[in-house]
Amino acid sequence: MKNKKKQIFRVNKLLSLKLEHGRTNIYVNGKLFMHCKSLLLINPHEWPGQTVINSIDEATDYNTNNTNVENYELGITPEEEFFGHCSNIQAWVENNYDTSILHTNIAFPLLKKLVDAGDPKAKRVFREEIAKRIMCGYLPVINYLFDEDYLDFLEVEDVKSLIAEYDDLANSSRVVHEIWNIIGLLYHSIEDFDNSMKYLTLALNLDKCSKNIMHNLADLYRNYDFYNRAEELYKIILDFHPNDYRAKIRLGIQYNLQAKFNQAIDLYRQMLTIDPGDPFILNNIGRSYWKTGQIGIAEISFIRALEINPELEQAWSNLGILYFKQRFYDKSLYCFNKRIDIDIDSPKSWYYKARISAIRCEEEKALEFLEQAIKFNIKLKTRTDIKFIDLREKVQEDIHFNNLRDIKKFQKIVGVNNYL
Repeated sequence: MKNKKKQIFRVNKLLSLKLEHGRTNIYVNGKLFMHCKSLLLINPHEWPGQTVINSIDEATDYNTNNTNVENYELGITPEEEFFGHCSNIQAWVENNYDTSILHTNIAFPLLKKLVDAGDPKAKRVFREEIAKRIMCGYLPVINYLFDEDYLDFLEVEDVKSLIAEYDDLANSSRVVHEIWNIIGLLYHSIEDFDNSMKYLTLALNLDKCSKNIMHNLADLYRNYDFYNRAEELYKIILDFHPNDYRAKIRLGIQYNLQAKFNQAIDLYRQMLTIDPGDPFILNNIGRSYWKTGQIGIAEISFIRALEINPELEQAWSNLGILYFKQRFYDKSLYCFNKRIDIDIDSPKSWYYKARISAIRCEEEKALEFLEQAIKFNIKLKTRTDIKFIDLREKVQEDIHFNNLRDIKKFQKIVGVNNYL
């Protein structure tokens, strides 16, 4: 049986879609970026006229709550689905990357990738789109932007302006607890713990059963190392919502942070009985196995996660570090190169590449990679990272760079004149 001819649709110089092996793939600058999932289809005869939809996210949520029919069940071929995806992406580009046209978990990662690839229009609208979608007031989108660190790309003054706008809305809103919830998230993003705590607590006092607000408050506790409070809140959520995926994932992370690795493993094993192919759970349980000394099972877990989702950045990092600690430097380097292919803005990956090159006495490569690591690390500092670690300080204690310390370029890169 002959393979069907590969179909390619070029949206612009950087962006294209390909139909490969029956599924639609998005490419940026010639490199695979992501696989498209099912195409959203709406029957206009079943759409309630009184329902106001402002974005594809809201339409998807409505559709998910009311029907669960896969495209293949409707007789839609991969080719037809491919043309549907092409049409959607083209409309998104022609409308200046309006993120309400695509689902958030596609629109923002794709827009960020185009920014990294040097697309001038993407660079111009990126921050505007983040601010616009925050002001849309749709909580699932706002939570996504916060959870995926997109608020870090806004300047502190931008976030304060958004807070002021929401503060004005709170005075006349009948759902003030939702407004306070959003304000709490915005304060969290600029590291204002006291105000974030104040508004999230006010919101929870008005809506004591709100799963979303409890999540946001628990995440605040976790990020500021109030681990016992965070664990308690995640467990309260699960008491009322036993199948809440986000709470289970967060509780597992919380167990790992508190070195309760066996409890994390037990929790993740339960989750894997429901969905054995969840790459995020496989990645997280891999870390738990690793911390308990079960290196082989950890390696298998990371590899399995990447087989299911080759774009899972954290799994590539975890596997790379695992190999580095075992001195499997070729394998480690491969993992960090894959991580950088997904997102060049990864200081940890460049840092480990520099360490491997230093170990191998490849001075020029080590200096080149270390310069990249510190450049991207400094970039993170401008993005309100709560637990920022300055790599220039870390280098001073890293014995892998001892053979470079007398080199002037090394001293210039790390910002010191000499080392004792």
